Amino acid sequence: MAPVDLMKINSEELAKFLDSFDHVISDCDGVLWASEPLPGVGDFIKFMKQIGKKVHFLSNNSIRSDENYSKFFKNAGIEDGIENLTIPSKAIAEYLKSINFDKHVYCVTCQETIKTLEANGFKCKYGTMAPVNLVEANLDVFQKFLDSFDHVFSDCDEGTGEFIKLMKQHGKKVHFLSNNSMRSKEEYKEHFDNENLTIPSIAIAEYLKSMNFDKQVYCVTCPETKKVLESYGFKCKYGPDVGFDNFADYGQYLKDDLDIGAVVFDSDYKVNMPKMYKAQAYLRRPEVLFFNGPTDKHGFIGEHGTGLG
Repeated sequence: MAPVDLMKINSEELAKFLDSFDHVISDCDGVLWASEPLPGVGDFIKFMKQIGKKVHFLSNNSIRSDENYSKFFKNAGIEDGIENLTIPSKAIAEYLKSINFDKHVYCVTCQETIKTLEANGFKCKYGTMAPVNLVEANLDVFQKFLDSFDHVFSDCDEGTGEFIKLMKQHGKKVHFLSNNSMRSKEEYKEHFDNENLTIPSIAIAEYLKSMNFDKQVYCVTCPETKKVLESYGFKCKYGPDVGFDNFADYGQYLKDDLDIGAVVFDSDYKVNMPKMYKAQAYLRRPEVLFFNGPTDKHGFIGEHGTGLG
C-alpha cells in the first residue's frame, strides 16, 4: 500500500484507510515516550481502540521491568499496555514454552530478562568464574583452577614455549590460533609444532571441504592463502596485477565467470580495481560464497609504525 498523508485526505479517504487494517503495532521508546509521554499518543491509542483496532506494543528493550513499563504506559494514558507488550525476553520465554523446553537456561543478560524467564517457570543459570590471580594463589587454588578446563587456546605472534610445555604436562590440549595467513606452514613450524594450528586460510579450506565445495575460488589474497586452498584440492583464480588510467577500460573485469563459486579476501597488498571489480561481478550471484580472512584495521610495519590493515 502506498504511503498516505493523513493531513491531506478527505473524510472518505480517511475512512477507507482506517478500514484497510485491523491491527496497530507501535514501538515504545521514542514513539510513545522519550523521558516523558509524547503529546497526543494516549488519545491516538484510545481512538484506535474505539474504532475496533487491536493495538500491540513492541520494544527491543528488555532492561525495563514490567512495573517500569506499566508506569510509562500509565503516564501516557494508555490502558492495558503491559498486557499487549512484546519484548525480547517475553518472546524468548513464549518460544521456549511452545517447544516444551525442559532444560536450564544459561543467561548472559540483564537481570530483568532472567526474572522474566524465571517467572515463566524456567530455571536460569548465570554468572562466570571469578578471575584468579595465579601469582597469589596457593597450591589448592591453583590446582582447582587447572582442573577447571581441558583446552588452552593461544595466539601465536607472542607467547612462551615454557607455558605451553607446562600445559601439555598437565594433560591440556593446546590449540594455536592466528589471524596471520601470510606465513607458510613451514614458517610456523620453525616456531612450534603446528599440528593444532588454525589460521583463516585453513579455516576457510576446512569449511569448503566440509560442504563438498566443487567450484573454483577467486582469491584476493596473499600467495600463502592461495597455496593452502590449492593444497586442499581447490582450483584458484586470482589477479590481474594491473591498472589503467582510463575508467572505461575496467569494464572488461565486470564479466561473470560461472566456474567461480566462492570469493576469498585476505591480506593482498597488491589489491587493485580489477580485482575488486572481478569480486563484485562474481558476488552478484547470491549462491557465491564470500569469505574474509584477517580483519585487522591496522598493521604494524616495523620501524615505520602502523599502516592500513
